[in-house]
Amino acid sequence: MLLSPFALLAQQNGVAWNNIGPSPAAIEAFAVDRHDSRTLFMGTIAGGVRKSVDGGATWSDANSGLTTPIVQALAIDASGPQTLYAGTVGGGIFRTDDGGATWKNLPAVSGAVPSIAADPKRPGVVYAGVFSNLANGSIRKSTYAGVTWTTVFPSTASIFNITIDPENADASTFKSLRRSHL
Repeated sequence: MLLSPFALLAQQNGVAWNNIGPSPAAIEAFAVDRHDSRTLFMGTIAGGVRKSVDGGATWSDANSGLTTPIVQALAIDASGPQTLYAGTVGGGIFRTDDGGATWKNLPAVSGAVPSIAADPKRPGVVYAGVFSNLANGSIRKSTYAGVTWTTVFPSTASIFNITIDPENADASTFKSLRRSHL
């Protein structure tokens, strides 16, 4: 999680870092199109989703249809950068099928969604860390682009991070849990 009002881009194998643009709010999530690294998305605490198509030189809001400005997680579907998922605080999960121009709520999941991971090889397969309060979390899986979900891991911990092994998504999807200390 980057808690700063700007994004940095590594170049030359991480030797050089460049500021690629200020954000109007703290950055919570970042997604890069794996087919065109100039297409970038950022999720922010109060500014929703921002998009750049020129490697971060310029940014535009990509919020039409989002009902909350707090976006904590972003994931690009394996089908390509036109389909993107956003995990929000209080609004559940949203999906865009037009590269961020418009978003629609996926009502099957509600509450806070601080983590989303899309399977890099199987379009429409998405995992989400969800919690309704800090003591009740779960990992949910959709095989239908977020239309329907099943709980694959109920937890008394809040799920803040999901990482997918690109070689074997089913075997090592759930990497990080953070317990509540309330």
